[in-house]
Amino acid sequence: MAGIIVFSFSASWISCTALALGASTVFACRRPWAAYTLAFAFIGWTLSLADKPGLPPDGAFDDKNRWSGSVTGLDVTSAASRLTVDIAMCDSSTVSPFSCSVLMPVPSDRILPGDIVTFNARLSDPFSAADLPDEISFSPTFRIDGITAQAYVAPDDITVVSSGRSLRRIAFGLRDHIRDLIYGSPLDSPTAWFLAATLIGDDSSLAPDVIQQFRGIGIAHYLALSGFHVGIIALLAAAAFFPMRAWTRFGRMRHLFVIAVIWLYAFICGLSPSIVRAAVLITLFLLARLLQRQSSPYNSLCVAAVVILAFDPRQLFAPGFQLSFCAVLAILIFAPRLNPFSDAASRSHRLMRFITVPIAAMLGTGLVTIVWFHRFPLLFLIPNIIMAILLPAMLTAAVILVIATAAGLRLSWLGCAVDFIYRSMLNLCDSLTAFGNTEITGIFLSPPAIALAAAALVALAFAVTLRRRVCLLLTAVLMALATLVSLFDRPLPDAELFVTRQPTRTDIVIRDRDKAMLITTASDRHRQTVTSQLCRRYADYLARRSCPDSLAIAESDFTLPTVRRRGPYIIFADKTLAIADSSLPLDASVRPDYLLVTRLSGSRPFDIVRAVRPDTVIIARDTPPLRAARLLDSCHSHSIPALHLSDRSFHLTHDN
Repeated sequence: MAGIIVFSFSASWISCTALALGASTVFACRRPWAAYTLAFAFIGWTLSLADKPGLPPDGAFDDKNRWSGSVTGLDVTSAASRLTVDIAMCDSSTVSPFSCSVLMPVPSDRILPGDIVTFNARLSDPFSAADLPDEISFSPTFRIDGITAQAYVAPDDITVVSSGRSLRRIAFGLRDHIRDLIYGSPLDSPTAWFLAATLIGDDSSLAPDVIQQFRGIGIAHYLALSGFHVGIIALLAAAAFFPMRAWTRFGRMRHLFVIAVIWLYAFICGLSPSIVRAAVLITLFLLARLLQRQSSPYNSLCVAAVVILAFDPRQLFAPGFQLSFCAVLAILIFAPRLNPFSDAASRSHRLMRFITVPIAAMLGTGLVTIVWFHRFPLLFLIPNIIMAILLPAMLTAAVILVIATAAGLRLSWLGCAVDFIYRSMLNLCDSLTAFGNTEITGIFLSPPAIALAAAALVALAFAVTLRRRVCLLLTAVLMALATLVSLFDRPLPDAELFVTRQPTRTDIVIRDRDKAMLITTASDRHRQTVTSQLCRRYADYLARRSCPDSLAIAESDFTLPTVRRRGPYIIFADKTLAIADSSLPLDASVRPDYLLVTRLSGSRPFDIVRAVRPDTVIIARDTPPLRAARLLDSCHSHSIPALHLSDRSFHLTHDN
């Protein structure tokens, strides 16, 4: 992990050489454990270098080309399809392989992982800077997945050249077959959608309000496949092969069959880090039982981390990896010590686990959840206890229904029982949500506060492990410092104005205190869709600034404490921004500080520039390229400062 982190900050050979020389020097000084640490850091750095993503060729972002490659990932929702394509050819020339994210505006079932596709598109840089602070983007996900380009492709512009038989395609086909069996079983549609998500990880049909409800009461992790689900499959497999125990000579060989079932399940579910982590843990445990050896859960957890990071070092920075391993580590550390009953075999101790395990898991994942999702659930204990009881019964019934449906049997009575359990689960969510304030949202911690909170958790782990009061005191001090640092974080401006860099339209986002307004050049029939998209994209920005009404489209003039709009003019404190719109004439007697030129400014925008004489011309990204180039040349020849938003963003801030 240390080597992977070092590589993320410095990919030069100086870092690699320093780690290698450091390991050799420390080993020569007879400090073996320090030498091992540096040696493994060197291995982590080397693995990161070997896994470094390929880059698109020069000029790939300039023109529209025909690209060809193999589909390695597929994410289909009810509104769109996102493909991950390993590009190998541009037009008819071979290029160095790189990974590209391709977005199609419609759901598609004609493309599967392993297919060779070709498409016409102009690639764009997925790592361009955000227009607004705290803007939600795909850039972190792209970096983790090694994606270095993205494209928007119409359905008619992409063609399947050939269908491959890759392992990923086989796994995808098996998952689809199990999903069809779930949908064909005697279950109501909502129940079938829920079981498809919790059994095989296919949440494409799961209602968004269900996901939001589960997230609000702290049980959304049950919707993501993890060790809980793998453990249930392992128990079912162990029960199926339990009769082999009567075979005295080879009875322990049943553990190998359970291991095979676990890895088959992990393969079907896509070998996500949480699934692989659980599969490795259970595999090591069963191998120890097979060899009649004692297994260490901490060593098993470390082996699982090494296996995942050896194949994909960037997973270290993925929220799923962090949540999964922090949860298991916290359960191992805190759960036994929070349990007031010492006898692990007693019934009281086992019943108390339903309380101590969720508390321990929340201790481990709470900070990670705050950092990535800026929220913390308050009513997590009761729903987690109930889910820990109900979900195993549901998943067991789902496995039986899948097997029965595949055999041509229709167990309607079992389907009715599962439907009843699911409806009871939703009623529970509704009852808890009705209380209100089920979670704290809009939690944004600065890096120093995050570091102090993490140090406090480490101190708490030492406190419960070593039972030292000084560690407990250190925990309290560090948490107090983290709270103080977060309270005295840098204040936000009173008012902000941003001109975004959308390629097909121009959006102006204005915030004054707790009011947020949107001015857009999108057509009337697209404005509602644009507003919904921007509300999701800027959700963290709005939450951090306590804007309860989200974004409101400014259809006409408005007046806020610091910002006013009067026709094509936006008066921001002591600055004036004029929007050059051919349908809204500008007053030649008013000289604005900034003139914004968009695709709606007409074919001769420099005439407007010459008429109003602005201090600075801002050229929006949706301005036609030829028109923008001519305007830039004209502005430069007349010594008028001009800014093209394809180069950098534009914003104004004001503090009273």
